[in-house]
Amino acid sequence: MIGSYKVLDAHVHMQPWHHVNAAARAVFERGQPDVARILGFQKDPAAFERYLASEGVEAAVLVNYVAPEVMGFRPDVNDWVAEYARGRPSLVPMGSVNPRVTPDAAAEVARVLALGVRALAYRLQVDQGHRQPRTGVGGATPGVVLGQTTPGIGGDPGVQGAIPAAGEIDGPGHL
Repeated sequence: MIGSYKVLDAHVHMQPWHHVNAAARAVFERGQPDVARILGFQKDPAAFERYLASEGVEAAVLVNYVAPEVMGFRPDVNDWVAEYARGRPSLVPMGSVNPRVTPDAAAEVARVLALGVRALAYRLQVDQGHRQPRTGVGGATPGVVLGQTTPGIGGDPGVQGAIPAAGEIDGPGHL
């Protein structure tokens, strides 16, 4: 809490940097004074929870996404974030399904949700602004949030939005 307000950080890039390609990792680390601490948090979710609590943050959504071409993140990034957050209600694992990488996107959505991922993201800028292919998921999945990150304005990398049910994706904002 900060004052009398509960705090949720809805966009934390707690990701496995050991999965990132060299060019992206260099960007992550450039000018970052506390790389060792970040890497420590990636290995120790309890330490990250303590850090969040020390800052007055009660919960955090851990944004992860499949983007092998751009970042190096493969579908197993979903397994990583699910395991990282397992048994930790204050850590909300967000994963993704990239239909360009996973031929059966609907089956991958089911697999990712069965892992314990509690939110799904689709990221237009990571997919370089192309129209998202239909996933064939169809209908709502109770208790799952689908987040969309849209290209930013004025240099802002993007704005995370939440849509209250997962369904077919037919481009930005269309379910």
